Amino acid sequence: MAKRRRTAPPAPPTFRGRGAKDIRQLLDRYPDWMVRATRGGHLRITGPGGEVIIVSTTPGSFREVRILRSALRRAEREANPPGGAA
Repeated sequence: MAKRRRTAPPAPPTFRGRGAKDIRQLLDRYPDWMVRATRGGHLRITGPGGEVIIVSTTPGSFREVRILRSALRRAEREANPPGGAA
């Protein structure tokens, strides 16, 4: 039986390019969401309810931050509908 190799925990995702600071600040507002880097250079953001959002680590335009913000809001709204009915 082969021994399993121990692997180091994944490095925290790095942000590069225009809007990287804005994305970092936006994700700080959502502490319950888990952010992991993919092998393809994207971020996989997983919500507490299992919602998944994939974004690039190098935002191509100023709209990328707005798109991510709206996706996070939409996912939270769907997970917690008004009136408490699920």
